[in-house]
Amino acid sequence: EDLQRFTLPFPTTPHLKTVRALAALIRRAQVDILHTHLCLADIYGFLATRLAPVRTLIATIQGNTFFWELEPFPRRARWWVMSRVYRGLYYFFDGVSTCSQALKQAVCSRPGIKVPPARVRVIHSSIDVNRIKAASNHPALRMGNGAPRARAGRPAQLVNVANIAPFKGHRVLLEAIRRLVPELSLTCLFVGDGPQRPELEAMARRLGLSDTVSFLGQREDVPAILNDSDLFVFPSL
Repeated sequence: EDLQRFTLPFPTTPHLKTVRALAALIRRAQVDILHTHLCLADIYGFLATRLAPVRTLIATIQGNTFFWELEPFPRRARWWVMSRVYRGLYYFFDGVSTCSQALKQAVCSRPGIKVPPARVRVIHSSIDVNRIKAASNHPALRMGNGAPRARAGRPAQLVNVANIAPFKGHRVLLEAIRRLVPELSLTCLFVGDGPQRPELEAMARRLGLSDTVSFLGQREDVPAILNDSDLFVFPSL
């Protein structure tokens, strides 16, 4: 209840006006620790603390910025440059947390500027299991043919929840399902959206999985979908 919230504009191209405003806020609030989340905030935080130093500057990394080779052309060249820029940036942070061991390894060991491992700590994203258990089975959960699902005697239901992007491994999961379908009775729900969704839907049709997989898009009832499923699968690269 004693937390204060401030709102600042954060243009995708770092703007000096916002940097100055954030620096002024740091001075006014007498900030000791500045904790930034995601790449854009990391850049603004770093620049602002050049004008208004803080005792501790830390960042949380949750993205794939460092795995530039997974991006299609021409974005691959851009992410190659950004990978080096960000790791150069994190070299000056007092501490960095990553959501996986793979990201820590990327920050510390991939080609380019390496952040000292002692400065990076893995903090896995948490899941409120009780919230999922409390979610009732959602009546709107349907497969692509529109038929409602019945839990008793139905095929095993897999679910994947992720933004649709190359590094999330959707293609790997579709290939795995194609190999499993002849032997196992299963279905799979893909929850999430992204520019590559049409490609994945076309891939599912090409693999003969139209009746097996369903793309639900962006949903607000993810806990209910998880509760209604038998297995969560996340083949992130």
